[in-house]
This record gives sequence, C-alpha cells and structure tokens, in this order.
Amino acid sequence: MKPSIEYLRERIEYNPDTGKLYWKAHATMEPKWSGRYVGKEAFKNEQSAGYLQGMLDYRKYLAHRIAWAIYYGEWPDEVDHINHDKHDNRIANLRSVTRDENGRNTPRHRDSTSDVTGVTYNRRDKKWQVHITYKGALKNIRQFKTFEEAVRRRRAANFLYGFHENHGL
Repeated sequence: MKPSIEYLRERIEYNPDTGKLYWKAHATMEPKWSGRYVGKEAFKNEQSAGYLQGMLDYRKYLAHRIAWAIYYGEWPDEVDHINHDKHDNRIANLRSVTRDENGRNTPRHRDSTSDVTGVTYNRRDKKWQVHITYKGALKNIRQFKTFEEAVRRRRAANFLYGFHENHGL
C-alpha cells in the first residue's frame, strides 16, 4: 500500500527545479536519525534498471514516482522521463502516461545498426526495412531502396501512431 500524499509531504521535500528529494524533520523521528538524515538527499540509489530509488518505512519506491506524487498530490499510474535520462527527475522532464504511451518514448537501442529506431538493412533483398511496434504488434511497413526514404517513412509512422518526438533518440 502506498503512503498518503500528506505522509510523503511531511517526510520528504521535493525541489521541482533540480528534481532532488530531501529528508525533512518530523515529529515521530528518533534524534539519532534526525541528526544523520534531515536535510540530506533522499532516494538517490540507482536500481538495476537505472532509475533512482530509496526506502521509506522499509519499502522501496522510485524517486520519480515520489516526486510526481508530492508535486501533483496524486500517485501516477506510470511516469515517463521525456529526455530518457532516468536520473533527471525535474518536474519539467516528467509526464504521467499510460504504459502504451511510455513505450512510444523509448531511447534507441544500443545495438541499432542504422542509428534509427525501426530501420534495418535487409542483406538478402539489399533494401532498408521499416517496422514499428504499436499496441504490442509488430508492423512491417515496407522495404525501400534508400536509407533516406526508409527514415522518412519511419518518421511518418511515428507521427501517425502518436510516438513522442524523442522516441528513438
């Protein structure tokens, strides 16, 4: 069960300009804890997926979700980092999205051979293949003779299917 927004605001301060979270003093804290943590940055540990996280009452929470909850006064279903930087929790870089929308703003894969998401070279046919995954289904758009035409068609598909302008960057 998630803590209430009021509880979060009692214990954590959020700076929307820097995206940082800090521990606040509160009535029920032990003096030993107070001197050690109050005013210090909270939720700064990196988890395996690269997001910042921390503990509150013996439970792990993601920093961007805590930031959103404190700033907007509600727990989000899903939060997207617009610029793909998982450490950038400034409110200007966060947006509440559905899982489907979040998938339409993903960075380019490290193993991309063309440096353009959804554009690959088909050696057998000697053409550029354009594909896009939308609502869990892979759609092969077509093959093109030139890389430039393939990129143009993929960008048009991004627009058609509502992908974020940062998708694949």
